[in-house]
Amino acid sequence: MQYKTIMLELLELQPALLERLKSEKMLLATLEQWSVKLKASHEAWALRLIPTKPDSDASQISSEAMELALEEVRNHLFSRQEGRTDLPSQEMTKSSDRHSPHE
Repeated sequence: MQYKTIMLELLELQPALLERLKSEKMLLATLEQWSVKLKASHEAWALRLIPTKPDSDASQISSEAMELALEEVRNHLFSRQEGRTDLPSQEMTKSSDRHSPHE
């Protein structure tokens, strides 16, 4: 799966944020960090869903797990408050433990 591509597409929905990351030369680092987190979240959700859907196809579980993982990432991207100075990569790092699907 192309996690970096998915993250870039999500960032493109926030043009000001995307331009800020580019101008601060943080785009690649942010994409790498968030794609790792997206992949980990996707895999964790899949593991959580398997026992709850024993008759489901693996691709169906993977698809549902990706939707849940993307929802988490979208919440980080789109719930940012005005005037925040931290970059999205810093925000994800700070909150990754609180929003872990392993809970």
